[in-house]
Amino acid sequence: MATVKDLTAYLDRNEVEYTWLVHQPAAVASELAATISVPECCMAQTLIVQADQHFWMVVFSADREVNIEALAKLLEAKILREADETDMMFFFPECKVSPLPPFGNLYGFPVIADKGLEDCGRILFGACSPSESIFMRWQDYQRLVRPIVAEFTHSRAVSESAEVLHSRS
Repeated sequence: MATVKDLTAYLDRNEVEYTWLVHQPAAVASELAATISVPECCMAQTLIVQADQHFWMVVFSADREVNIEALAKLLEAKILREADETDMMFFFPECKVSPLPPFGNLYGFPVIADKGLEDCGRILFGACSPSESIFMRWQDYQRLVRPIVAEFTHSRAVSESAEVLHSRS
């Protein structure tokens, strides 16, 4: 999947109802949520991590932070690190500066999604463009991607001393 057009074609082929939004460019998920008046808890952001020798796509809401210890435990990883710029350029050459859509399955990545996302019923995510997003039902996302759904985040209000991974999407 290289473009928003490819993503919408994928959703159409799978008979998914969605809303395609064109908006002011947003650099981060929380900025996008504010721009289009959607609660941050419904804004899905992505992070690529390497758990030992395997890469995973991690999906969580914009109002949360990943708890690295909880995620490492869920993935049974001794070493867990955020993918670096070289990894990202290798895996996603078409999305160099844009938010990654949370469809790791289309790139061959297993996906783990935070349980809090399913509470919204619908999710919004950047669609490989800083000015385009998709809004769709969580149930359809879960049917297409089949992520592992688990709890591995905490509120951003948690102490600054907590060990967390931050997303750039």
